[in-house]
Amino acid sequence: MKEEHIVSSITFMIMTGGVMANVYALIIAGKMSSMNSSFGIITKNQEICNLLMCLLFLFYVCPMQLTDFEPFVKFSKYIGLAAMIIYEASMNLHLIIACNRLFAVFLPFHYDQLFTNYNTKFMVAFSWLIGLFICTLFYFILGCHFFYSDTSFTFGFRETRRCTKITWYSDFMLNNSLVMVTLVFNLLTAYKAGTTSRSMLQAAGSSMSKQLKRRERNFLRQSFFQGLSMFAGQLTYYLTAPLVDSKIIVFLLASLWAFVHAFEGGIILLTNKDVRIAAHTKKLSVTSVFVIAR
Repeated sequence: MKEEHIVSSITFMIMTGGVMANVYALIIAGKMSSMNSSFGIITKNQEICNLLMCLLFLFYVCPMQLTDFEPFVKFSKYIGLAAMIIYEASMNLHLIIACNRLFAVFLPFHYDQLFTNYNTKFMVAFSWLIGLFICTLFYFILGCHFFYSDTSFTFGFRETRRCTKITWYSDFMLNNSLVMVTLVFNLLTAYKAGTTSRSMLQAAGSSMSKQLKRRERNFLRQSFFQGLSMFAGQLTYYLTAPLVDSKIIVFLLASLWAFVHAFEGGIILLTNKDVRIAAHTKKLSVTSVFVIAR
């Protein structure tokens, strides 16, 4: 089988699975009454980011890998710009979700004042605007285009000394910092929520239920795997892919940052039993901080 057939098949399978998982997660979110809250607004926008990235690769990159269609290749710098805007907005939304949970457990009396639906929608819009500004400036105006390369079967930045320096800070350092802060916030949230729950149960003379313990473990798993996948996407693109000779392996390593958006829908479904239960329920309300914030 030719290399282009292999990579296009991989892209098709991963991104088709991603579309299905993220659409399913969005449908389930619509069944959960808790998802009408601030946390739900951010989460659904995050799922939309994942879905958009999957659709972009499925309907644009996959055909381009298979046919190397010249008009698609010439236009790819604009699609690459769109992909980076989606990626940056997604990273920002991950951080806002972590902040939302953090405020819910550390500053619960100020949570409702800060995370109103209006403020939340403003934060979501601001996340997109920040992504639009950063990406348009660095990856379009300054000429560090993110375009399709037929040697790696995926997107890549212009390989000039100037662009290498710019993208190292604007992409690698910035986004890894966002991932690190997001992960720390989630771990702090899990620790505080767990200790608070135990204290309340001990005061009432009860022990921590199996259900609450399960939700705590699931939240930690979800935070860990999401953080790990985002770290891996950055590390493989910048540090590992340049060291590999095989075009197919280079494609896999250099595309992981995009494939992560397909995996996230699956991570949410696999690590949250409450979310899976909602799929078989007409309407579900969950109040644990390990699933939602408020």
